[in-house]
Amino acid sequence: MRIVFSPHLDDAFISLGGAMLAWKEKKEDVGVVYVFSITNWMKGKPDKNPETVTAIIKDEVSKNLDATGIGAQMLDIPEIMIRSPSTKERHGEKARVDIVAEAEIFDFLEEVIMQIVEQGGGKDQLYFPLGIGNHIDHIILRAVAIDLVNSGKLDKKNVFFYDDLPFYPEHPTPGDIIIDQRLTSELIDIKKQLKKKIELISGYKNLSSANPKLLEECAKSYVDKGCNERVWKYK
Repeated sequence: MRIVFSPHLDDAFISLGGAMLAWKEKKEDVGVVYVFSITNWMKGKPDKNPETVTAIIKDEVSKNLDATGIGAQMLDIPEIMIRSPSTKERHGEKARVDIVAEAEIFDFLEEVIMQIVEQGGGKDQLYFPLGIGNHIDHIILRAVAIDLVNSGKLDKKNVFFYDDLPFYPEHPTPGDIIIDQRLTSELIDIKKQLKKKIELISGYKNLSSANPKLLEECAKSYVDKGCNERVWKYK
């Protein structure tokens, strides 16, 4: 089974929507774990009522899951702007993860990931955000995955990282992580799935990041100018 860990409710389909469709076409089992799935962010700005916003966004996500037959689990951890409203920079060069404040989340995520691995008999392929754009919630997920690999709890042959769209190509890939973890890139051809991916993303009416035109440009921005999504694997 292929399991995509999605920081927020839009990330899985935006970053790996084409790949997930391609995997499903091959009759593979695909699942998404939505991590920071309590949100107050709608139409490009924060809202005072997270419960209402979350319900609206989850409804849009559920329609995509139903349409594709992809299973999902929602961990319902509040995203950074709810956990820490005083955070001035949630992504970008100045964004920083407060390791002490987020310690409980790190521990919880490690426990959840290991439970999933055990349920799959250690054979599932796990996909985590690479952290392009340096969004705090994305960085936390990446850090947990790397910690589990480096400690030997996760088999690195089953761990992959995906480009965070639409942060790429506006923001650079984290070269230090790629070099330190000895990662190599792999392009997934989504030309046949691009139209359907854009159709699904268009269903996200309340998320400013889910801009179909922008996502189409992201898919065509790689070296070979084809329609691709990109993942990174350990050498």
